[in-house]
This record gives sequence, structure tokens and C-alpha cells, in this order.
Amino acid sequence: MEVLVNNDITKITYSAKLNCVAVNWNGYCCGDHYRQVLDDTLQIVALKKATKLLVNQSAKDIFYLDDTRWSLEDWYPRLINLLGDKGKLAVVFSKRHNTLGLREGNTGWRITNRFFTSIREAIYWLSQ
Repeated sequence: MEVLVNNDITKITYSAKLNCVAVNWNGYCCGDHYRQVLDDTLQIVALKKATKLLVNQSAKDIFYLDDTRWSLEDWYPRLINLLGDKGKLAVVFSKRHNTLGLREGNTGWRITNRFFTSIREAIYWLSQ
């Protein structure tokens, strides 16, 4: 596991074995900082030619509507283009935030996506 970014906001790593970039949020982050981390992640995905992304939000307690809207309308389409048709996205939420029991991503995106409450389960799924 190669550590590419490690600061108060996030830790971003790359696994050559999985060809996967992982973003681990260390807690609260919003607005420009949030968007900069996600844009940096896209640059890393492109640089590494990764086909998988793991987003671990289990330590993130607050989600702002503006950030969520920006992610869905701006950032995710760019991520999908980078990952390609065979790309995979795993998102880990805390059990507290996954009250709907979401599992399969029903987003209509052309990548395979899934939601988890366990980082171990997410990594296993990405390895398949």
C-alpha cells in the first residue's frame, strides 16, 4: 500500500495489487477542502490508471447538501469517465449513516458501485 497523501483531513493510498485508490476521511471536511480532496483523488486515479476507488466515510459525521450535490453532478461523472466501463466504486459509511441498509448502488452509472458499513467487506468486494 502506497501512501500518497496523509494529513488531518484525509489519507489517500494506492494498492497496485487491487489497482485501487482509497480515500479515507479522518472526520469533518466540507466546502473547498472537501472538493479539493476529491479533485486531488481524480488526479491520482488518472496518474495511477486505477480502475477502482474505495471511499471510506465511516469517520465523517456531517454531510452538507451543497457538497453532496457537487459530488453527484460534477465529480462523479468525471470519476466514472476515468474508471471506465469496468470500474468499481466502494463507499463505506458508518452504520449510523447507513440507516437504509443500502448495498447495491442503484445509480444508473456505467460503473459497478456498492455501499458498505465495513472496510473489510468493501476491500473483499473490490478484490473480486
